[in-house]
Amino acid sequence: VALDPSDARAWVNLGWSYAELGSHQQAVEASQKAIGLDPGAATAWANLGWSYSALGNHQQAVEAGQKAVELDPSSAVGWNNLGECYAYLGEHERATEAYRKALSLTDDPDITSEVEESLKQLGADK
Repeated sequence: VALDPSDARAWVNLGWSYAELGSHQQAVEASQKAIGLDPGAATAWANLGWSYSALGNHQQAVEAGQKAVELDPSSAVGWNNLGECYAYLGEHERATEAYRKALSLTDDPDITSEVEESLKQLGADK
């Protein structure tokens, strides 16, 4: 970001890094900057949703998550994040649908395990 502040991908990566460190307000700011530079950056929208959710802004998280999967409907991570947002809002049917979509899009064992655990918590693992 310091080398090229107009590089949306760098802002996406910075946002993800902040989120991984638990610095979600900084992650929101970096993700918003990335989106300002590239509104079609699905990963930035997914990161934004993740961080909004972590900050307790679940409705904003859903909106960002919906945008992420609209831009990249093949993103298992995007669908998983959206499922988490719906679950926080108590929208279990929508959460289940999003989680199942995530499962259908991945063969990554880490994502699969995380999604299966989320479905189990919702009682939708049958």
